[in-house]
Amino acid sequence: MQFAFVPMILVCAIATGAFAADKPNDVARGKQLYTATGCDQCHGTHGQGGAGPRLAPGPIPYEGVIMQLRKPRVRMPLYSAVVMPDNVLFEGGAGETVRRKLLAECEVHTLLRLPTGIFYAQGVKANVLFFDRKPGSDKPWTKKVWVYDLRTNRHFTLKERRLTRSDLDEFVGCYRPGDRHKRKATWSETNSGGRWRSFTHEELLQRDKVSLDIFWLRDESLEDSANLPDPHIIAEEIAEDLRASLEQIEGILADLRHRVASNARTDDHRG
Repeated sequence: MQFAFVPMILVCAIATGAFAADKPNDVARGKQLYTATGCDQCHGTHGQGGAGPRLAPGPIPYEGVIMQLRKPRVRMPLYSAVVMPDNVLFEGGAGETVRRKLLAECEVHTLLRLPTGIFYAQGVKANVLFFDRKPGSDKPWTKKVWVYDLRTNRHFTLKERRLTRSDLDEFVGCYRPGDRHKRKATWSETNSGGRWRSFTHEELLQRDKVSLDIFWLRDESLEDSANLPDPHIIAEEIAEDLRASLEQIEGILADLRHRVASNARTDDHRG
């Protein structure tokens, strides 16, 4: 049984200034954190449920998980950020309902657009959404959402050009933890290349389906094909990503084999 645990590398960078180069999709590390943080005490060793709701098998919908974690019906540890793919920011139906509830019932204050393939599979675009839980109120808690675009015209790979702590310096400086009311935009009408700007609650509600998939920078790779790398460089980067993905798959396979062997030994003892 495999659990998906949200990497908190960026949150740690903001809170402590220390960048952790943990491998994404590290199942063994996820299992360790699940036990170390006491999640198993309420949700069970295998997520089967107990004092807390069942997490597996047959997990509840993604939107339901997010709402349970951020606004739980019973007290549990809360986090101030969550990594999510692009589709969660713009899809309709339940996705739109969740976004409206978050903007109204929580103070959503920051959105970080991540480069492609950082936390999910290659080609999948992800973001980090920062928000704080608030008590009930007749008025929406979200007043302004600040967006930092770390994706447009930025190029990273899994090995040769990895995302490092220094790549987050500007974002961390703009974020101003504990002093958010003093934030200043780097984007303006005279500086169209600025990666940091804000949108009011009213502006967000006027967007189609309350979409939080927000971007404004001109994508140079789409507008000027002359800036594309040479074909052999593109091929090398694709090969590099495939090799890195294969390493991750082999790690998962090794973990599955270990669990099969462990289960077999357990069955032998029981027999």
